[in-house]
Parts: sequence; C-alpha cells; structure tokens
Amino acid sequence: MFDEFYLEKVRISTRIFLLDGSKLEGDLFLSPTSRYHQRRESVQEFMNSQSSFFILKEDNRVYFINKSHIKYMIINDDEESSFVKTESTKESKVNVSFISGDTIKCVIPYEPQIYRPRLSDFLSEVDKFFYVFVDKDLLLLRRDSILSINEE
Repeated sequence: MFDEFYLEKVRISTRIFLLDGSKLEGDLFLSPTSRYHQRRESVQEFMNSQSSFFILKEDNRVYFINKSHIKYMIINDDEESSFVKTESTKESKVNVSFISGDTIKCVIPYEPQIYRPRLSDFLSEVDKFFYVFVDKDLLLLRRDSILSINEE
C-alpha cells in the first residue's frame, strides 16, 4: 500500500564537525531531483533548505541534527565537486577563522555576479552554507560559525 508513496533517496557519505567539537560520520539522504537543475539535489541545496533538522544515518543509529550546530562538513562524494566549479568560477585562497578558535586554509570557489563580482559580495550572501576546498577535500562551511576570513 505505501510502496506507491516511497521516494528513492541518494545517499551521500559525510563527516560533520559540530560547534561543540564533536564529530559525526554517516550518510545524508538527498532527493534524486533538484528544483534548480536537471540533476540530483546537491548537499549545498539540501543544507540551505528551510528545514532546521536533517537525518544522518551512522551505522545502525539515526540522528536528527540541528543545522545551526554545524561548523562544517566534509563531503565524500565525487559527483558533488561537479556542482561547484563552472567555466566562470573564480577562486580565492583564504584563511578561515572559526568562532571556536580553530582555523583552516582553503580555496573558496564562487560565481561572480554582474553587480556583485567580489569575494566580499559572495561572503555576504544569505545562504547559510557554502563550499570550500581544503587540498582535494570538499567542505561545506556554515557562515554563522565563522569569525573572520582573510585572503592569502
């Protein structure tokens, strides 16, 4: 009876670093279709959605995670990088200082807009989460967990 309502999800492996210093590792469940393009939902779209909580499956445990307690997450999915870079993508090498006191060196990829071409314009956007690269790892940072960013 309920099979007709079952919606297939795409599992994406991730490591989540919370504001309190704890870490979780497990799978996110994304929609196989996006409302913005003709591919699966990206992790950034999922995390920037209006819902406050999301499900993370870690082995045999299920967590309901509050998005506002995430510092950043490492996305372990090769396809996810294809959502990040296009021909017009600019990159800035930066140092990110978190409110918690730790720092990372990373590259911020961003799409300059006609009337908003600078990195500072990108950083002022309203989306809560944005992509960065640390070496070859793709991370999603939460803007509210960041104290400052300076270019190298």
